[in-house]
Amino acid sequence: MGEIMEFFANITTLQIIGLALLAAGAVLSFTAKRIAKHFHYRNADFVTKLLGLGIVIAGFLMIFI
Repeated sequence: MGEIMEFFANITTLQIIGLALLAAGAVLSFTAKRIAKHFHYRNADFVTKLLGLGIVIAGFLMIFI
């Protein structure tokens, strides 16, 4: 429990950006089917999910590295 509180006590701007990317990527992944309806190519849903996953991974890397 102390490690979690220490993380938030010493949070940097880069980690805040990472948290924002993490949240944005999660929203993009979960709403991929609805977003993909606006595109007219075959695998738009899959590509949108991969894009969201890439943003989530970038957020994790910014937070923990």
